[in-house]
Amino acid sequence: MSGFGKLLLLLLIVLLIGPVLALAGGTVRLGQDWRTADRSSAGIAPAPAATPEAVVSVWAARAFNWRGLLAVHTWIATKPENALSYRVHQVIGWRGRGGGNVVVSSPDLPDRYWYGQPPRLLKELRGPAAASAIPKILDAVDTYPYTHVYRLWPGPNSNTFTAWVARRVPELEVDLPAIAIGKDFLEGGRLFAAAPGGRGFQISLFGLVGVIVGVEEGIEFNLLGLVFGVDPLGPAIKLPGIGRIGFGGPGVQAGGYGQRALPDDPSRPAAASPESASRFQGGRSRAESRKDHPAEPVVGSEPGHGAPCERPDTHPRMSTYNAPPLPPPPEDARCKPPSTTGPSSSWPGRSVPER
Repeated sequence: MSGFGKLLLLLLIVLLIGPVLALAGGTVRLGQDWRTADRSSAGIAPAPAATPEAVVSVWAARAFNWRGLLAVHTWIATKPENALSYRVHQVIGWRGRGGGNVVVSSPDLPDRYWYGQPPRLLKELRGPAAASAIPKILDAVDTYPYTHVYRLWPGPNSNTFTAWVARRVPELEVDLPAIAIGKDFLEGGRLFAAAPGGRGFQISLFGLVGVIVGVEEGIEFNLLGLVFGVDPLGPAIKLPGIGRIGFGGPGVQAGGYGQRALPDDPSRPAAASPESASRFQGGRSRAESRKDHPAEPVVGSEPGHGAPCERPDTHPRMSTYNAPPLPPPPEDARCKPPSTTGPSSSWPGRSVPER
């Protein structure tokens, strides 16, 4: 075998090892039904009623079904000072079918499982830092240029959206996962931009080929949307389908195996695990809670088909309810108005507000 052939074989092995390990290790489960997939709180985010200060958090979870073999879905949550609920900002791809708006900015739980996949907290701001960042985040959400465009690869997608916001709020200093495919897609065909982490730069050709050099990211090389990299400050390496391997990585993940724990906080569980998550479910485990609400797919959706119940809103980019990452139901499907009294939140005694 020639040297070039060996190089191609090595590249193929590197590309496949991540998805194979994710599948073999149970990190990604195929064939799930989004209507019954877990969407409960992981018990990581501080309860709003116990946290008067402003909070901003950035999250990631493996994408739904087979997409999770290679990529994650990312989103941002904000809670102004003294607010009693969070607002989650993200892009939902299927909403763009038929020319719909893919940007969702709605009251929701910030640390929901993403259709069975545990969320990882990548970054959190509190107090004055969060209060200062929230207006900038809302402005970035409102000016996102791809509100009616979604492409799974190479972008724009949900990770393109999160990276767009992060570049415009550099104080977030967030290291988006190497497997956040789409984060390197730059708007308008631009070649140069600030790194999403805010302290560096990147060169990218339509999200297909590029490089990032930054304090948060280290050095990342993008080839067809797949990222190889090294973080000298970790130290750590980054591989497609796997992400970061090493030390100093961001955040806390449900299950308690985040690389860096957050400071002790009485408003958050001591360990992000299914047991600690029960604190936000009135003392019941997530499994027990789901016996009463087995689908819990979308706040304001009718169990059975999960059709999103939407209504006009005063904000041009805000829809009150989240939607599943699958095509919408048939046009004759009906949905019921949301209950404002049912237990639609994992925080005791609170439901997601109607605005």
